[in-house]
Amino acid sequence: MWCCRFRRQAPVLAGAWRSAARTSETWIAATGGEAASVALCHELGLDYVSCSPYRVPLARLGAAQAALKECRVNCRRRMNRELVQGALRAVLGGVALVTLFAFFFVYPAHDPEPNGLPVAVVGDGSRQSQRVLRTLEEGDDFDVVRVADEPAAREAVLDREAYGAVVPGAPPKVLVASAASLQASLVVLGVAAAALPRAETEDLRELDDDDPRNVSINLTGLAVTITSILGALLLFNFAPALPATWRIGSLAVFALLGGAMAMLVIQMLIGALPGSYFVVAEVTALAIFAIASVSAAIIGALGFPGVGLSFVIFLMLGNPGSGAASAPELLPEPWKTGGQLLPPGAAMTGLRNVAYFDGAQAWKWLTVLVVYAALGTAGLILLGRRRELRQAPPAAA
Repeated sequence: MWCCRFRRQAPVLAGAWRSAARTSETWIAATGGEAASVALCHELGLDYVSCSPYRVPLARLGAAQAALKECRVNCRRRMNRELVQGALRAVLGGVALVTLFAFFFVYPAHDPEPNGLPVAVVGDGSRQSQRVLRTLEEGDDFDVVRVADEPAAREAVLDREAYGAVVPGAPPKVLVASAASLQASLVVLGVAAAALPRAETEDLRELDDDDPRNVSINLTGLAVTITSILGALLLFNFAPALPATWRIGSLAVFALLGGAMAMLVIQMLIGALPGSYFVVAEVTALAIFAIASVSAAIIGALGFPGVGLSFVIFLMLGNPGSGAASAPELLPEPWKTGGQLLPPGAAMTGLRNVAYFDGAQAWKWLTVLVVYAALGTAGLILLGRRRELRQAPPAAA
């Protein structure tokens, strides 16, 4: 009988029958209705089974079991494939993030070199002055600010127009402000020592005793950036349908309280930042609102990918380019210029000027923060308006 020969030679004929099963032909097998035989026929692609009438229910049950088994196997394979693909995407994405963060965080500041670092020089025409000018004007490392006398040189340093000043005389003087940048002050002292070996040194604005390495500004910028983006994300997670005005108001309250609490810890508890508490808290609050509002607008427009984009813009690009750990003029381009046009750089430079230099030149960087805050607010208003239009009922005909 044909079915008996099929059973004996199933291993030999399986490949040929699978190939034939792919065509439009109909194959018939007599199995007697056993579940194992029906499952084998199903595996080989046979779509018609002949058996005794009283065994038809068993054959149908076997066919259903075979189909369910095949479905489970296919589902398991598909799930395993999706799991492998998801794990592969996660691993490759994580490796890409590690690579990008390593490059953007380490490259700009790994070897600080002066890049247009402003230095004031009293140009009195003396040999000392000419020697200093020749040294500073070689190449593009320094930007020479010529002043008339020593009081003007002191004013240039304290007004954040220069990181240091060289005053010829007997003996010559080198004026620096380590609070502006410890590394920039060391660069100025090194260049001045090469031109005027016996020059006296005066630090016009020293770092706070509780922050002798000038790390508080940089760490404050990092904390403000991360928490601002997370605050915008949490607001969308807990209140996704919040109206635009309420969302903006919530971000404003978050910024005010966040700035107040951050400076309470950093200034009052740790004592790592000088200046007026209310002023530095207001600058920090403005920075938080600028970053959080723009991040909220990006997240509202793009969804979860907006979180990654916000971290790329403000953390991966903005924080290393802020120059808070050294000075913007010690970074290569485009970090030197671009970093100060992003909220982290503008906020940390403005905070330094407010805390140590009585707000000198701070208006420029606070203007950058106000612009970003306005852009974020406008973006949230537009998103709220778009949501209202989508939810509005259609007009009656």
